[in-house]
Amino acid sequence: MSTDLAWAAGFIDGEGSIGCWYMAHKARGKRYKRLSLTVAQTALPPLEKLRELFGGYLTEIKPRGARKRTWQWCVRDAGVVDTWEKLKPYLMHKDEQFKEAIATYNTGPTSLPL
Repeated sequence: MSTDLAWAAGFIDGEGSIGCWYMAHKARGKRYKRLSLTVAQTALPPLEKLRELFGGYLTEIKPRGARKRTWQWCVRDAGVVDTWEKLKPYLMHKDEQFKEAIATYNTGPTSLPL
């Protein structure tokens, strides 16, 4: 399992995107805080491995023009924190981004009016 975690940390260090922002929910008239970790690739098997290790979900990103078919793996909110806890010993570059995004997620209001 530690080999899988080391691989995943390297993959996420190189290809991952971590952030925290407010997403609009028009029906409720509010914006809700969302913590997200995503990785997009044209190769599906590495993303399936991330889903196997950390949960989350896969979506297909529709290609534009001559672009290749692309897939995205995503885990949100508590799943990002769980993933970070497992990967911390192996991360080289994204550790600070995880810390900053999680700190932002844990402070301030959880929702705002639109």
